[in-house]
Amino acid sequence: MSEAKGPWPHTVTYQTRWLDNDQYGHLNNSSYYLIADSIINAYLVNACGIQPFIQPSSPSSTTSTSATSAASEKDVSSIVGLVISNSCRYYASCSFPTPLKVGLRVVKLGKSSVTYQVSISEEGKEVAALITSTHVFVDRHSRKPVAMPGRLREPLSKISVESEQSRSKL
Repeated sequence: MSEAKGPWPHTVTYQTRWLDNDQYGHLNNSSYYLIADSIINAYLVNACGIQPFIQPSSPSSTTSTSATSAASEKDVSSIVGLVISNSCRYYASCSFPTPLKVGLRVVKLGKSSVTYQVSISEEGKEVAALITSTHVFVDRHSRKPVAMPGRLREPLSKISVESEQSRSKL
């Protein structure tokens, strides 16, 4: 469980729902992934300016006209993040009606990809689940990887922490 220790720079409270429980009275495995997906995407929308609800039209209509964007940098509205990897390690169970403490951090920030970790625990208890998820940012139309623009990279770097693996290699 050492991989779940360390700082969690972005945290929220999540109120469990009756439908989150499975037949055994604890959160269904899919609920953990739903919670992780929600905190990651809320952060991308609210802090990074990602606009998931823009419907693709012609590629020319998403060209940035912003004077503040670098000429070689894509506008955040022209890219989307695609999940390429998801995994979860379970350490304990949670259940309705207990509110959860959910933490988000970035453990790897690449040129076009980011790996997040999400911790889920009942308030005041040890981490119950640790989700690791990786997004690759791609052009909304071509679906080819693109370099993350500063508008996206800067907020992600604010929640970036050195991973346990990186520390153990030193």
